[in-house]
Amino acid sequence: MRICTKTWCTASARKYHTNRQFVYRQLNKYDGTVKSLALKSIRPKSHPHAHQAEELKLLKEVSKRYKCDGNAEVYVQARKRGYKRSYGSMYKQLKKLLIEIKEQVLY
Repeated sequence: MRICTKTWCTASARKYHTNRQFVYRQLNKYDGTVKSLALKSIRPKSHPHAHQAEELKLLKEVSKRYKCDGNAEVYVQARKRGYKRSYGSMYKQLKKLLIEIKEQVLY
C-alpha cells in the first residue's frame, strides 16, 4: 500500500464513495495483510455482572423449598438469606434454570 497523502486519501474516498476518515481508519488497521482489514467482533468476552455460582446455588435451594408458595415468596426468602438483586433478575435466572414455580391462584 502506498503512503497516503491528504490528496490521495481524498481521491480514494471519492472514488469508493466513502469519507476520508474511513480511509485513514483503514490505513491504521492495515498491517500488510488483507485479513487485518476484516471486521472483528466487539462482543464482550465475559459479563462482569453475571450471577455468581453462590447466588445460583442460593436460588436453587430457596426455590426448591418455597416453589409451591410462588415467586414472591421465593424472592423474599432469598433476600433474607443474602440475595441482593432485583425480582426481575431472580425471575430470569429461575426461568434459565428451568425451575417451574407454581403461581398462586386467588379465588
